[in-house]
Amino acid sequence: PNSLLESGAVTVTGMDGARFGRAGGAYTHVLCDVPCSGERHVLSSNSGTGSGPGAELSGLASWTESAGRRLRSRQRSLLKAAIASCAPGGRIVYSTCSICPEENDGVVGSVLSKRKDFTRTAEEGRGLCFDVGEMTEHG
Repeated sequence: PNSLLESGAVTVTGMDGARFGRAGGAYTHVLCDVPCSGERHVLSSNSGTGSGPGAELSGLASWTESAGRRLRSRQRSLLKAAIASCAPGGRIVYSTCSICPEENDGVVGSVLSKRKDFTRTAEEGRGLCFDVGEMTEHG
């Protein structure tokens, strides 16, 4: 709602998310919704991404391991920026549409292993606020 924007409670920017960490811990809540490979959509026959049966698989034909590595590098950069922009005691939600563990727990685990000052606080039963997705090692 416009009232959230007008009150300053929500900030909308058009900058590269990997540079957003320069805000210096200014936010108590950060949504880090990263680009992903989208296997979930490829596997869904009702994804609406194609024009006929099997059209969803067209993206899979262009996938390469090096593209996956570049994507995970981008995801790590975005999560690091989210951490840098989060105030002490704040919360970050890391979100993908991927079912690939390397893009989910792999990215979160990799970043947290290098940030001993930052901890995961997802509590059992509180990991998801909505009845979508699935629980993973990191929430």
